[in-house]
Amino acid sequence: MRAHDVPEWYIGSCKKIKYMFPKAHAVAYVILSLRIAWFKVYRPDAYYAARFSLKIDDFDGANMLHGPDKMYARMAAMNLLGDNVQLGDDDEDDDFEADPALPDESPAGDSDSNGDSAGGEITEKDKNQASVYYLLVELYARGLKFLPVDLYESEARNFVPTPEGIRPPIACLQGIGSSAAESIVAESRRRKARGEKFISIDDFQTSTGANKAVTEVLRAEGCLEGLPDSNQISLFDMF
Repeated sequence: MRAHDVPEWYIGSCKKIKYMFPKAHAVAYVILSLRIAWFKVYRPDAYYAARFSLKIDDFDGANMLHGPDKMYARMAAMNLLGDNVQLGDDDEDDDFEADPALPDESPAGDSDSNGDSAGGEITEKDKNQASVYYLLVELYARGLKFLPVDLYESEARNFVPTPEGIRPPIACLQGIGSSAAESIVAESRRRKARGEKFISIDDFQTSTGANKAVTEVLRAEGCLEGLPDSNQISLFDMF
């Protein structure tokens, strides 16, 4: 560099900085940002499906899939609705602090339906879910919607955009892990390819390996509606 009359201050800076941000790297970031922005504007269903798939471990289907009312109720319990909270932030490392202007309406020590503290304490789980709720505000404001979780149509961990709405995966339901979701999807696809369906809860549990806890989560979400508990036919069902 000295042979080409590069100033000493620049040479010294290079030694201190260790890494100089190259133009090629900057251009790659710009192109990536443009692509993401294009999908967010022109294909919002695909954009949000991809974003939620990346945040699947922080997604709480019971509170997030059923429209704005239930979503806002949960956000209020997490103190995410204050004027000082900027909605729509979908940064990967998003963090937040509870809005001190919001009153604590829950008795100390109370817990919500998910087992999280609702007495003013912000848990680590709440922090991880905050950016997901901000994305949901955008999604519902733009008129998009979720389809129900479906044993035969949902994937294990990926949200899928469809003309009717975004199909959530089975693992978006809290209490169902990746391995359980993948086992359910594998068996469901096998049966779907053969034109078959689950005939009972017993059949579902036996063929997928789903335990009682997973089964109850799916039952609460309406995924097992219409399935009898047992393979055996009751005498009363015949009349």
